[in-house]
Amino acid sequence: MVRLREFGTATWVVSAAVAFGVTVVGVLALYFAQSTIIINAFDGQPPCGPPDCGLGIGVWLIVSAFVMPFVALVAGVIHARRRRAQLVVGSAVRSGLVIAAWCLLGYVGLSVIAWGPAWWPS
Repeated sequence: MVRLREFGTATWVVSAAVAFGVTVVGVLALYFAQSTIIINAFDGQPPCGPPDCGLGIGVWLIVSAFVMPFVALVAGVIHARRRRAQLVVGSAVRSGLVIAAWCLLGYVGLSVIAWGPAWWPS
Protein backbone atom coordinates (compact mmCIF):
# COMPACT_ATOMS: atom_id res chain seq x y z
CA MET A 1 0.00 0.00 0.00
CA VAL A 2 1.35 3.37 -1.00
CA ARG A 3 1.30 5.87 1.78
CA LEU A 4 1.11 9.51 0.77
CA ARG A 5 3.62 11.76 2.40
CA GLU A 6 2.16 14.56 4.44
CA PHE A 7 3.53 18.02 3.68
CA GLY A 8 1.93 19.71 6.65
CA THR A 9 1.24 23.40 6.19
CA ALA A 10 2.87 23.57 2.73
CA THR A 11 0.28 21.22 1.23
CA TRP A 12 -2.10 24.12 0.60
CA VAL A 13 0.17 25.21 -2.25
CA VAL A 14 -0.54 21.91 -4.03
CA SER A 15 -4.29 22.41 -3.84
CA ALA A 16 -4.14 25.98 -5.15
CA ALA A 17 -1.69 25.08 -7.92
CA VAL A 18 -3.80 22.15 -9.13
CA ALA A 19 -6.98 24.26 -9.08
CA PHE A 20 -5.29 27.06 -11.03
CA GLY A 21 -3.49 24.85 -13.56
CA VAL A 22 -6.43 22.59 -14.37
CA THR A 23 -8.74 25.59 -14.70
CA VAL A 24 -6.34 27.33 -17.11
CA VAL A 25 -6.10 24.25 -19.32
CA GLY A 26 -9.85 23.60 -19.16
CA VAL A 27 -10.82 27.20 -19.93
CA LEU A 28 -8.45 27.32 -22.90
CA ALA A 29 -9.84 24.07 -24.26
CA LEU A 30 -13.43 25.23 -23.81
CA TYR A 31 -12.73 28.65 -25.33
CA PHE A 32 -11.09 27.28 -28.46
CA ALA A 33 -13.70 24.53 -28.81
CA GLN A 34 -16.48 27.11 -28.64
CA SER A 35 -14.70 29.38 -31.07
CA THR A 36 -14.31 26.57 -33.58
CA ILE A 37 -17.53 24.62 -33.19
CA ILE A 38 -20.06 27.41 -32.68
CA ILE A 39 -18.71 29.85 -35.24
CA ASN A 40 -18.33 27.08 -37.84
CA ALA A 41 -21.88 25.96 -37.13
CA PHE A 42 -23.06 29.42 -38.22
CA ASP A 43 -20.87 29.67 -41.35
CA GLY A 44 -18.26 31.91 -39.77
CA GLN A 45 -20.73 34.63 -38.74
CA PRO A 46 -22.16 35.27 -35.29
CA PRO A 47 -25.72 33.96 -35.19
CA CYS A 48 -27.16 37.27 -34.03
CA GLY A 49 -26.08 39.24 -37.06
CA PRO A 50 -24.38 42.53 -36.32
CA PRO A 51 -20.69 42.61 -35.41
CA ASP A 52 -21.51 44.10 -32.01
CA CYS A 53 -23.13 40.83 -30.97
CA GLY A 54 -20.14 38.71 -31.98
CA LEU A 55 -17.74 41.18 -30.44
CA GLY A 56 -19.72 41.22 -27.20
CA ILE A 57 -19.74 37.43 -26.98
CA GLY A 58 -16.01 37.28 -27.70
CA VAL A 59 -15.14 39.89 -25.10
CA TRP A 60 -17.38 38.19 -22.53
CA LEU A 61 -15.71 34.81 -23.10
CA ILE A 62 -12.18 36.26 -23.07
CA VAL A 63 -12.76 38.19 -19.84
CA SER A 64 -14.33 35.10 -18.28
CA ALA A 65 -11.36 33.02 -19.45
CA PHE A 66 -9.01 35.34 -17.56
CA VAL A 67 -11.17 35.65 -14.45
CA MET A 68 -11.98 31.96 -13.84
CA PRO A 69 -8.39 30.75 -13.21
CA PHE A 70 -7.93 33.48 -10.62
CA VAL A 71 -11.22 32.54 -8.98
CA ALA A 72 -9.91 28.96 -8.85
CA LEU A 73 -6.61 30.13 -7.37
CA VAL A 74 -8.28 32.21 -4.66
CA ALA A 75 -10.77 29.44 -3.87
CA GLY A 76 -7.94 26.88 -3.76
CA VAL A 77 -5.91 29.01 -1.36
CA ILE A 78 -8.85 29.77 0.92
CA HIS A 79 -10.06 26.16 1.01
CA ALA A 80 -6.62 24.70 1.58
CA ARG A 81 -5.54 27.25 4.17
CA ARG A 82 -8.63 26.43 6.21
CA ARG A 83 -7.94 22.70 6.05
CA ARG A 84 -4.12 22.77 5.97
CA ALA A 85 -3.77 20.61 9.05
CA GLN A 86 -5.92 17.84 7.52
CA LEU A 87 -4.54 17.86 3.97
CA VAL A 88 -2.16 15.32 2.57
CA VAL A 89 -0.98 15.42 -1.03
CA GLY A 90 -3.76 13.13 -2.31
CA SER A 91 -6.57 15.09 -0.70
CA ALA A 92 -4.98 18.40 -1.74
CA VAL A 93 -4.96 17.27 -5.37
CA ARG A 94 -8.55 16.04 -5.09
CA SER A 95 -9.74 19.31 -3.58
CA GLY A 96 -7.89 21.24 -6.31
CA LEU A 97 -9.61 19.14 -8.97
CA VAL A 98 -13.03 19.69 -7.39
CA ILE A 99 -12.46 23.45 -7.27
CA ALA A 100 -11.31 23.42 -10.91
CA ALA A 101 -14.38 21.41 -11.92
CA TRP A 102 -16.71 23.93 -10.27
CA CYS A 103 -14.88 26.83 -11.95
CA LEU A 104 -15.09 25.13 -15.34
CA LEU A 105 -18.78 24.50 -14.78
CA GLY A 106 -19.11 28.21 -14.02
CA TYR A 107 -17.30 29.05 -17.26
CA VAL A 108 -19.68 26.82 -19.20
CA GLY A 109 -22.60 28.58 -17.49
CA LEU A 110 -21.19 31.98 -18.43
CA SER A 111 -20.76 30.73 -21.99
CA VAL A 112 -24.39 29.66 -22.14
CA ILE A 113 -25.41 33.10 -20.87
CA ALA A 114 -23.17 34.81 -23.47
CA TRP A 115 -24.38 32.68 -26.39
CA GLY A 116 -28.02 32.56 -25.24
CA PRO A 117 -29.22 35.82 -26.81
CA ALA A 118 -27.79 34.70 -30.14
CA TRP A 119 -30.27 31.79 -30.24
CA TRP A 120 -33.26 33.40 -28.57
CA PRO A 121 -35.79 34.83 -31.01
CA SER A 122 -35.84 38.61 -31.17
